[in-house]
Amino acid sequence: TQFLEKAGTRLLPSASWLSFKKLNVYCRALTRANAKKVFVVANIEVDESYRKQGVFTKWLADVEQLVKAQGFSEVVIENVLNDVLKPFLISKGYAVANADLYPASYSKGLNGVSTL
Repeated sequence: TQFLEKAGTRLLPSASWLSFKKLNVYCRALTRANAKKVFVVANIEVDESYRKQGVFTKWLADVEQLVKAQGFSEVVIENVLNDVLKPFLISKGYAVANADLYPASYSKGLNGVSTL
């Protein structure tokens, strides 16, 4: 939680693993050249015994609310390889950010529209 609370400040390391009981997530907070703050999810590891139970769904919804409150304008899920995750992200309002590259990343503006 401290990582998210400090996201976007000078005190924040460029990237960090967030570890929870049921999942680990590697994230970065960055500021684009246009001064918009972006929260990037680079790696997701859900404990096998908790898969298909909504763990990542709940975490992502909570993170979207928290980073929006911290002034972030976008969430990006990088390099999506999991074929189950792709339609899930689209159903949650994410759009393919780089369809010409493999693996694709998905982006969601926190107003519900991709900002890329």
